[in-house]
Amino acid sequence: SLGGVWQMLVYGFGGMSVKDGILRFAPSLPSKWKNMEFNIVFKKSLINVKIDKKKIRLSKKESRGIKVNIAGKEVFLVKTIVKKLN
Repeated sequence: SLGGVWQMLVYGFGGMSVKDGILRFAPSLPSKWKNMEFNIVFKKSLINVKIDKKKIRLSKKESRGIKVNIAGKEVFLVKTIVKKLN
């Protein structure tokens, strides 16, 4: 059941999904939450995800870049990217 809770948090509130081989984020934190943070492995890269009400930060150690979509906009993640949310 713990795995189900993790999925609810990451896919639900974190807004994470994968479509057409692209990692996507459209976060929607509950009103009383300040932030959330989690790690995922995508295309053999360990990615740290930090989300707060105003921004999302993705970072990884590997220098091989991957395409990600944040709130409908495609970006290229090499090491770290910070994007403002609406």
